[in-house]
Amino acid sequence: MRPKTQKTLLTAVACLVSAANAGGQVDDCNSNGIPDDVEAGNEGAGFDDVASYATFETKYTDPPGAAGGYIGAIFDGRYVYFVPNSGSAQERGEILRYDMQGAFDDPASWATFNTVVSLGARGGYLGGVFDGQYVYFAPHVGATGTFHGEVLRYDTSAEFDQTSSWDTFDAQAQGIGTRWGYYDAVYDGRRVIFIPNYSGAHAEVLVYDKAGSFADPSSWCVLDLEGQGISASSGWWGGVFDGERYVYFAPNDSGPGYQQHGEVLRFDSWMSACDPAAWQTYDPGDNGVGTDPDDYRGVTFDGRYVYFAPARKGADAHGEVLRHDTTGAFDSPASWATYDPAASGVGNDPQGFDGAVFDGRFVYFVPEVNGSSGSDAHGEILRFDTAGVFADTASWDTYDPGDNGLGTDPDWYAGAAFDGQFIYFAPHHNGTEYHGEVLRYDTLAGWSPDCNSNGSPDECDIADGTSYDCNSSGIPDECEIVSIEGWERNPDNGHWYRLTSAETASWHVAEAEALAWGGHLVTIRNADEESWLYGIFSPDNNGFWSGLYQHPDSAEPAAGWGWISGEPLDYTNWCAGEPNNAGGYEHWGEVGYQSSCWNDSTSPTAHIQYGIIERMTAPPTDSNSNGVLDECEEDALCDYLGDSCWPGMRDLDLFTFVGIEGESVTISLDRTDGDDSSDERATLVLMSWPCSSRPCRLLRMDRSALANQVNATLPCEGRYLVLVKEQPWWLPGQPFTGDYCLTMDASGDAASTLEALLLSDGRHASGGAGRPAGSDMSMTWSAGSSQSAPAHAARVQGADWLDVPARVGDDLDLDGDGLLDLTDLEELVATLAEMK
Repeated sequence: MRPKTQKTLLTAVACLVSAANAGGQVDDCNSNGIPDDVEAGNEGAGFDDVASYATFETKYTDPPGAAGGYIGAIFDGRYVYFVPNSGSAQERGEILRYDMQGAFDDPASWATFNTVVSLGARGGYLGGVFDGQYVYFAPHVGATGTFHGEVLRYDTSAEFDQTSSWDTFDAQAQGIGTRWGYYDAVYDGRRVIFIPNYSGAHAEVLVYDKAGSFADPSSWCVLDLEGQGISASSGWWGGVFDGERYVYFAPNDSGPGYQQHGEVLRFDSWMSACDPAAWQTYDPGDNGVGTDPDDYRGVTFDGRYVYFAPARKGADAHGEVLRHDTTGAFDSPASWATYDPAASGVGNDPQGFDGAVFDGRFVYFVPEVNGSSGSDAHGEILRFDTAGVFADTASWDTYDPGDNGLGTDPDWYAGAAFDGQFIYFAPHHNGTEYHGEVLRYDTLAGWSPDCNSNGSPDECDIADGTSYDCNSSGIPDECEIVSIEGWERNPDNGHWYRLTSAETASWHVAEAEALAWGGHLVTIRNADEESWLYGIFSPDNNGFWSGLYQHPDSAEPAAGWGWISGEPLDYTNWCAGEPNNAGGYEHWGEVGYQSSCWNDSTSPTAHIQYGIIERMTAPPTDSNSNGVLDECEEDALCDYLGDSCWPGMRDLDLFTFVGIEGESVTISLDRTDGDDSSDERATLVLMSWPCSSRPCRLLRMDRSALANQVNATLPCEGRYLVLVKEQPWWLPGQPFTGDYCLTMDASGDAASTLEALLLSDGRHASGGAGRPAGSDMSMTWSAGSSQSAPAHAARVQGADWLDVPARVGDDLDLDGDGLLDLTDLEELVATLAEMK
């Protein structure tokens, strides 16, 4: 997820001062030079700022990287691999790798491995894919300058620079297929599909089924799309899997002489890869979509739409982006649309791209050549905001970092990879020669989350006390709170369970949702736990997705099964004859199958079902609606009033409550570490504020270090102020600088009054659900043991009282007479009133 920065005390104070400023001044609470209203929630704000980009020249690696000519970038969760395509014979085999845990501009973060020199591989690859353990490089033109079919594979669990970590499979040498050369590869959860293109442009799809061994020719197959009458054209460039069922391939070029075509190819992953019935083509341009859009290089998916990156039309480049709505029929013109940003006046001349990538909101198109020759290489990145309208120019923008002074004018990139924050563009050619200047864009630059949509970055809300972050997650507590509805707690193990939000045919989709909830698909440890689950969730004949999976390359059908949580498989309940690996590719587990037992299944499977999600701990909830995460309350050593707890207090913290005349109130102060040592205590102060008259009446104020409880009969109806003051330096004993737990008890109606205030959310300026009708005041505090005491801000609902200690001093002896007396408190009240 997006990283957060812990703000220092000075930053917190700056945020408070910024929030208090008026008169047209621009707020910048985190002092990063970006106005808060621009930064908060404005994803992608740094796109047109050259500071958001960086380049690294691969010649600085040790040993020096290839001179360039990469096509494709692959991310494996930690490393980014750049795919060597052109250059000298040796350079065609030199894999370049970047470690994202190192600094981008540090040569030590980069490494190379030459597969031609070390392995005797043929070299020359174009794109590739990661399957969770292995990186596959698609064979293209080798070191000898000829198209070939030797697939290169790297085991990411092994050392990068060891020959034993690498292996190859030469489909050409094995007689698999008749034509070779591929433009990229895609993984559908079971198979690696190599996309046919050159060798004069061809249509022979090469498929590796991971149910078999990589080195076994029977694990491979070829399907000639033209020969089977599936396509009238040949040559595709790039593909994408929708995560559920279909793989889409971008139409490219049927051969020399600009024989571009627009036949989009689709594969149904629920079927056998070499079954012609699994494949289908559709040409949107031939069916009235756009201006006959042909020739695309690269494709990406945003969860609903598939985007195709425009490359060339005839001898020239074009910029007509093609989009398919996967919720519509593949062969219906209504499911397709095109838009040409360049023709609509967007940017300089955004045409000719090689690759597309999606970052969670924006789609980026990788700049290649915007003219008729390689000398027309360009660096103008095209971006589409998926939150906007596809055919609206306002949804599109461009930026050329090279034209704005970055690097050595980096142009012509081929493919890109996204690591969750940065997009890495693979360097290819600058119009004159191959180059190795890797371009990186920070998608988080100029942006900070604003989950509560208050116009201030979350990090500032946390720093200034507007929002709390009691579990130090970097997310304001009010943004983490979810409803307990839908979750079930197993009393035997204390774990929490729920179904996925929807049925799915894909085990991977179900597990992805489980991860988003902070858990995994369910682990079943014994028969009692399984019986409890079935009693809660009532399986049908299909059952549920579970965390069962079979490790790749395990002996079939029963070896290698385990839980995705990493726990041992000590208990099983397979159905009779299961697991059986029916069809040769059942590697994911269903529980409750036929209502009672387990089955191995495909993913995606032919039927859809829910998954059972399991969390070891309670979900982030607020079951008593008091604005405090339950997990934070459970860790507090505080006494409870009803279903609520008063959080810790520190020096000069204060809160208010509303009382009724004649009620008896007891307020107690206890150290949160459980030590009730009387020589390290604070002073508790209670006064009415403001009551029926001024000055406010002091109810309890004791100079003793033991004044940690107040018993009072409230003299009037109105608001009361409670302060915590560390014992003064002149009193005996050691000052205690930790947290205190404040608890309250009351007689009669006061109990319901206090409870109502506890259930309100006094920490946020907008108020909280549960605030009693007609009340604009509530208990407030400034908590957090990580901050020093004077830094705490006293905040009361409806007022802008900022940093009270800074205004009244670190000691309550306001008149300087060396005593804590009524005069000091009257002055404090007057100061607070003025601040309001």
